[in-house]
Amino acid sequence: MLISNDGGKTWSEHGNVRLTTDDRYHGWAENSIAELTDGRIVMILRGDRLGGVLYSAESKDGGKTWPEFATKTAIPNPGSKATLDSLGGDTVAMLHNPNPKHRSPLALWVSFDGLKTWPYQRVLVPESSDGPKGTLNCPDGFVSQDQQWLHFAFDDNRHRAVHYSAKLSTLAPARSAKPEAVKAVMPSAILSDDERKSWNRGLIHDRTERSGVHSRRLSVTPKLALPREARGARPFATH
Repeated sequence: MLISNDGGKTWSEHGNVRLTTDDRYHGWAENSIAELTDGRIVMILRGDRLGGVLYSAESKDGGKTWPEFATKTAIPNPGSKATLDSLGGDTVAMLHNPNPKHRSPLALWVSFDGLKTWPYQRVLVPESSDGPKGTLNCPDGFVSQDQQWLHFAFDDNRHRAVHYSAKLSTLAPARSAKPEAVKAVMPSAILSDDERKSWNRGLIHDRTERSGVHSRRLSVTPKLALPREARGARPFATH
């Protein structure tokens, strides 16, 4: 981990987190971090060929020191990038592929206890616009300054860039509160039909089939109901 205390002019290197004791292992760690309370920083790491799950590590002093080895989690992952975004306190959002063998679907998970549990789990994009064999890759973005929106983009099967915005509702801790209605608005896509020489923006709509061939448009069919285990938890609305 690299840390700067002067706005990026100089940097110091900290930690050397490993996934295995095998010095010949060269899995793509592709890590992501989020800051929690009390100066703690949590990290998730991609672990190719290590059981189809993510790994994690935690620094208790603001990133200065780290454990030698990351810890295996129960979060399914096919060997793909997952991204953390801090939502304040110990609340963290994660974008990832919750599938041990394939890079779809693309889901939003939220933890309220610093990655210990994930009571909110929602599929945002069920599959690639090219069908179930296509992949949804490398989600990354940021939380707006007012903490109301999670903006991110992802690579749809290596030839389309898609922008998606999730609107975050009030993080009320009351478990007895009735979840708010969840609204969904189709995300926008940036499409190229000339080998990336030019790009056009348009709304993603439902995929249609014509003579047995899928249309070239992207397909997103968001689920509007919160999963059973998330009912009563802090609600989110996706846009």
